[in-house]
Amino acid sequence: RYGRPATATLAEVIRASKDGDPLAQMTVVVPNHTLGLAVRRQLAANAAGLVAVDFVTLLDLARTLSAGSSRLADRRAVSDAVVLAATRRLLAERPGAFGAVADHPSVERAVVAAHRSLREVTPEALDRLADVSDVLADVVALHRVLAERLGERFHDERERADVAAAVLTDTSTDIPPVILHLPGDLTA
Repeated sequence: RYGRPATATLAEVIRASKDGDPLAQMTVVVPNHTLGLAVRRQLAANAAGLVAVDFVTLLDLARTLSAGSSRLADRRAVSDAVVLAATRRLLAERPGAFGAVADHPSVERAVVAAHRSLREVTPEALDRLADVSDVLADVVALHRVLAERLGERFHDERERADVAAAVLTDTSTDIPPVILHLPGDLTA
């Protein structure tokens, strides 16, 4: 359901989750901040009050839940500029199938985009993908080297999401209820 029916259902779920305690904390995960603001306003206008409910994106939730994790503590969050610089250096060292066009900005951006997408793929699936063609094998190899090099000093959204997932599934951790509203694409 979308639109008003989805918002009405969300209001019911929030009310039920609060179990009579209007100050009970909870988090609603929305696809983007704009939708979060619109839903919050609609709920506030139509409900008897909207207190102690946070509206966040999945990335916001991952950042909050992974904050202070020992798994990420010794490394900084990677920036787009760092990934691009590492990609540029790697393509200069081993251009592979990209040969004469390896230093072209569009190739660099394409490899960065592929790297980010491939962070969501399992190692087994990467192996199968590399077996498809020489070009894909080079892309997978570049991705793996980038992940290894960057992982020494930096962490990315994928790692934050993994840490956050571990926190959510840890039954000894006391976190407020989390409601997923109109999830859409759930990649880190």
